[in-house]
Amino acid sequence: MEHHSVHTVWLGLGANLGDRRKSLASALNRLKDNGCNVLAVSGIYESEAWGYQSTHMFYNQCVVLETEQLPGELLTMLKKTEKEMGRGGPACGFADRIIDLDILFYDDIIMDTATLKIPHPGIPLRPFVLKPLAEIAPRKVHPVLGQTVSELDAELNDPGAIRRID
Repeated sequence: MEHHSVHTVWLGLGANLGDRRKSLASALNRLKDNGCNVLAVSGIYESEAWGYQSTHMFYNQCVVLETEQLPGELLTMLKKTEKEMGRGGPACGFADRIIDLDILFYDDIIMDTATLKIPHPGIPLRPFVLKPLAEIAPRKVHPVLGQTVSELDAELNDPGAIRRID
C-alpha cells in the first residue's frame, strides 16, 4: 500500500456512559481533526449491551470516511482518541464505555494480526453494527463472506432490541 493514497474506511462508534450523543459527536470531530474526511454518517441507534449485562443502553453509529492513514496508524489514532475521551478499563473484553471506535472495513483488505482484524469479525453478528451500516453502505460487500451489508442485516435474526432514535 502506498502511503499517500486515499483509503475508504467504515467505522463503528458506540457509547453507553455519560452523554452518549455528545460522545459520538466528539469522536466524529476528533476524526476530522485527525485528517479523516467523513463521507457519510448514519443515524444513531439505541440498543442493549451486547456480549455482557449492563443497565446502560448503547448509542451506536457508523461512519464512512477517507484517510491516508494505513490500518495500523488508524488503529493507533482511534485508541488514542478513546483514551483522550476518557475510555478506561480493559483493552479487550466487553465493558461499559464512554466511547468505542472500531474499524469495520478498510477498503477491501483482509487483515488478521494480533492487534487488528479487518474486516471486524463481529460485523455479521451484531445488529448495532449492521443496522447503521446498512443505512449508509447497503451495497458494501463483505470481502470474506461475499455478501452485502444489507444481505447480512436481513439474515441476522437477533432478538436484541435496537431502534433508531434520531
